[in-house]
Amino acid sequence: MADVPRGGLPAQADTSVRPIVSDRQMDLVQAISDIGRSPVLPFHANRQSLLRSGARARNCKDASKRAWLLGGYSSFEPMTNLAKFCLVRSINLPFWRDPMANIPLTRCQFLLPFIGILDDIGAPTSSLLEKFRLPSSLEDKSDLYIPLLPTLRFADTAQRSQGIEDLGFLAAQRISYSHMRGKTRTLIAQSPTLLMALRHACRWAPREDTVLSMWIEYDDDHVRICSRLARTNGFLHLEHAQWIQNIFAIHIVRQFAGPDWMPATIAFEACYTPRPATRAFWPNVRFLSGQYAAWVSVPISYLSLPGRPGELGLPPDDHEDGPSAYDIVELLKLMLPAYLDEEIPGLAAVAEMAGVSARTFQRKLSHLGLAYSDILDTVRYENASKLLRDTEAKIIDVSFSSGYTDPAHFSRAFRRMAGITPRQFRKQSRLG
Repeated sequence: MADVPRGGLPAQADTSVRPIVSDRQMDLVQAISDIGRSPVLPFHANRQSLLRSGARARNCKDASKRAWLLGGYSSFEPMTNLAKFCLVRSINLPFWRDPMANIPLTRCQFLLPFIGILDDIGAPTSSLLEKFRLPSSLEDKSDLYIPLLPTLRFADTAQRSQGIEDLGFLAAQRISYSHMRGKTRTLIAQSPTLLMALRHACRWAPREDTVLSMWIEYDDDHVRICSRLARTNGFLHLEHAQWIQNIFAIHIVRQFAGPDWMPATIAFEACYTPRPATRAFWPNVRFLSGQYAAWVSVPISYLSLPGRPGELGLPPDDHEDGPSAYDIVELLKLMLPAYLDEEIPGLAAVAEMAGVSARTFQRKLSHLGLAYSDILDTVRYENASKLLRDTEAKIIDVSFSSGYTDPAHFSRAFRRMAGITPRQFRKQSRLG
């Protein structure tokens, strides 16, 4: 097996892809891993401060203090402030939350494809499950949780004992978009762009696996949808889990780019080479191994793609009387555009229009993981993008017509939703 430089690529890998995370950044992640925590907030340390403290940090034997020094702080502070850690670059690094990080969990849903493959070939599935103390009947428990580490050991042992090649890939083939949590799918369905959908997926990734993190990295004309499992140091065959991680990122992109979309690159943190049969299923896709995380590449121009109606699935039932949260959202999307160039109704007024109290209105939206401001932002964006795409209206007029009084505020809000400026969006839509 080729040597894998820390934080970089294996010796035989395609070196045209430069590592985005530096050794110093990986030191910070590792130091935080040693004490079972990781950055939660996207603050950014001062680069010079980080460099000054680097030498002292490398010589520090205490994990807590080493992590603090690597964060760019000149003195040791209580570790309750560890959430303020950050890195030099604008990278949303992996995070996991106490206390659940003490027992990494995954949803039963992700074990079912592996069990299905074993049952199909007549393998002793029950005894393998019993060996790793996993439940034997999971069909009715798909949204419940089981221990992650025994699940990974189960998949590895099953592949070796049954002589199955690329078990992770075969399991990923049986995974569909509907396997994601209903609430996550609903948030994606309500996202006006792929970028917003990916942000929702990143935020709620720990609800799929409690130690799973997802983040987005920008790399020239592409972005990388990255994912990583914490507390899995020492596992040699993480490709089973990383196939599932990558396939979900691909499924999300396909909701916006179309069902046949394929990434230019699929990368694995594990030192793993797909078999020829697996590669044949992904023509023209480059595979990389030994990366700092699992990731797939997406053209940056895709981030502003709108959702594809009818392909995002049904929302979860909110089990309350009156109009459902989903119905309210859809009605608001129909109604609010008429108010954008006038006085936009506030939350209390909209709740009254919907025939519910303001508190009930907020609770129903919260069930979907949304706030009224999220819906309003979406309506403004959809109105602006339509005007930019279909008319020759000036940017300032589009801003006012979309409910903004400050064109600069409009440009910032639009870029936050689409990843590009209104002017870039118009140019891109005309070319496409």
